[in-house]
Amino acid sequence: MGSTITIKIDHPDGEQLIADCFKQLADYQERFSANNDQSELMQLNQLAGIRPMRVDEDLYDLIKLAVKYSCRGGYFNVAIGPLVKLWHIGFNDAQVPTPEQIQTTLKLIDPHQIELDDQNHAVYLKQAGMEIDLGGIAKGYFADQLAIKLKAAGVESALINLGGSSIVTIGGNANNSDDQWHVGLQDPRGKRTDYATILALKDEAMTTSGVYERQLIKSGRTYHHILDPQTGYPIETSIMSLTVLGHQAVLGEILTTMCFGLVPSQLNDWLNEFPGITILTIDQQGEIRYYK
Repeated sequence: MGSTITIKIDHPDGEQLIADCFKQLADYQERFSANNDQSELMQLNQLAGIRPMRVDEDLYDLIKLAVKYSCRGGYFNVAIGPLVKLWHIGFNDAQVPTPEQIQTTLKLIDPHQIELDDQNHAVYLKQAGMEIDLGGIAKGYFADQLAIKLKAAGVESALINLGGSSIVTIGGNANNSDDQWHVGLQDPRGKRTDYATILALKDEAMTTSGVYERQLIKSGRTYHHILDPQTGYPIETSIMSLTVLGHQAVLGEILTTMCFGLVPSQLNDWLNEFPGITILTIDQQGEIRYYK
């Protein structure tokens, strides 16, 4: 999944449970990847404009959830695949597209053109050239699912860290005096090991998006990978990092994208709709702001 995975479990069968978790993650990566032409997701994408495809129930449920929030407008858009691949920031063939290329691609990222069949778990991308990209939601879903499995196995204390962008804690950490997991939030202006603050988590999910993660520098200008589906260009914002704290990593991942680049009053509107959520932003000067 292009990142370092860390799982810590306090349980007599911890080693076997961790092995089971990594087996599950490998299965998810094989089926949900947008960068593997043989994955179940890419087989679906290759049928865009041709016919519906029945998919596994978990993939269907995730796509359905993503479509629900994508159709509300804003920055989160599960159909953004063609635009992501046009820029391809973070890969060797990254480029700054021409305005003509962007306008052509914007016609292919309408989430309302994704047809869902609940009875048959079938998905149909109604326009040729469309592509679903679960990169903005999948890790959160994976982390939540692992937590569900571990709790069912009797685990009462665990940390699931999928690359720092999606973290789920089960219970607390008895090794710390406050019985909480201590997780560093990266300073977006520094190295991965430079922390802006340390967060204490217990039975909580933490998801983070940042413009510092993948970048393209062209003609002296820096472009980040968080794209605005309305304009086709990277979101214009002074925010470098946005973190969501809540009880579901999958919802947190959605919100980190939906809320990125919003002004404080807009962030407060979202918080009114999602009680129990806390948002942290770090701007270009390194200032941390909390919204509850």
